[in-house]
Amino acid sequence: MIPKKLQKNLPYKLKPKMAADYVAFEKRTKRKEPEIVSRCTAVILEPEESRIHDMMQVLKTVKDDKRAKDEELLRLKQEKRKKVSIH
Repeated sequence: MIPKKLQKNLPYKLKPKMAADYVAFEKRTKRKEPEIVSRCTAVILEPEESRIHDMMQVLKTVKDDKRAKDEELLRLKQEKRKKVSIH
């Protein structure tokens, strides 16, 4: 903690920013609703929303599978290149 008299003489850049720290702390610790409400409240989707949600899950799965496949190919290429460069 810096004494207030000393803080007055400091340039703005070096002054402690207590308000910003306090706001960040409040955001981290403050809950909008009790945990039991957030865990136990059911969300019922409309039929159209449900179809969209299902489609998004399918797209995410396809993307994740493609990423895993690409990573495996990259790993194999790197191993092959490593073997070639060692010999």
